[in-house]
Amino acid sequence: MVLWRVLSPQTFERWLTGRIRSRWLTWFRYRRRWSAVMDACLLTKKDGDRVSVPRLMGVRIGESLDTVRVKMLPGHAPSDWENRAEHLAHAFGTRHAQVAIVGASLLEVTFRRSDSLAEPIVVDFESMAGFKTLPSRKAA
Repeated sequence: MVLWRVLSPQTFERWLTGRIRSRWLTWFRYRRRWSAVMDACLLTKKDGDRVSVPRLMGVRIGESLDTVRVKMLPGHAPSDWENRAEHLAHAFGTRHAQVAIVGASLLEVTFRRSDSLAEPIVVDFESMAGFKTLPSRKAA
């Protein structure tokens, strides 16, 4: 494994450490407190002693965005979730949450954890295909 990490760090990250990191963050950010957050955001249903919680179908962890797929409870509408998006964002410690319908009773909630464009990206033009300056357009 050490040899793999040294020879091909990109594939090592993609196939091993990336998957471990993603599973850990899925549990740490969402699964461990899913029921409590759904209850606090008024997205559960109570029937006597029984409490129904929307089902967490899957999570995709990204660099700046996390996408959570949720199965709505019977009687819920997408507008219920859209109205609670700000509450969900704060409960999960993110800057913003956006709700999208992806199927019958199925939603995707996208949480913005950071702004990927907040810091400028420096481009080293000298290393790009031998250019010393930016190509210019001259009128013909």
